Amino acid sequence: MTRGQTIAAYCRGCIADPAAPGTWREQVAVCSAPSCELWKWRPLPAHAPAWLRSRDPADLPAGWARLHQEVAVRGLRAKIAGKAANTPETGPSPTPSAAGNAEVRP
Repeated sequence: MTRGQTIAAYCRGCIADPAAPGTWREQVAVCSAPSCELWKWRPLPAHAPAWLRSRDPADLPAGWARLHQEVAVRGLRAKIAGKAANTPETGPSPTPSAAGNAEVRP
């Protein structure tokens, strides 16, 4: 086993819950224990936001560490989806208006 595989296995065993929302990698990414020795090296989803990729607890949004895991996974997915929806390749994401037509938000 490589060092990365060992860390991933430890983190997965520590926090991942198959009954909880999100993949094990998303659940590990939103780990709320930055004081853990392995927190900086935990595996992250491929498109994790910059504030997670920095692996610096100071870059986490205010209150992030106090979020329930389910809420944190939903927030992470929203950040990833929002980032993907606004890439130059795909353009802005459409959102439904009250009239049922799509509006485009930057």
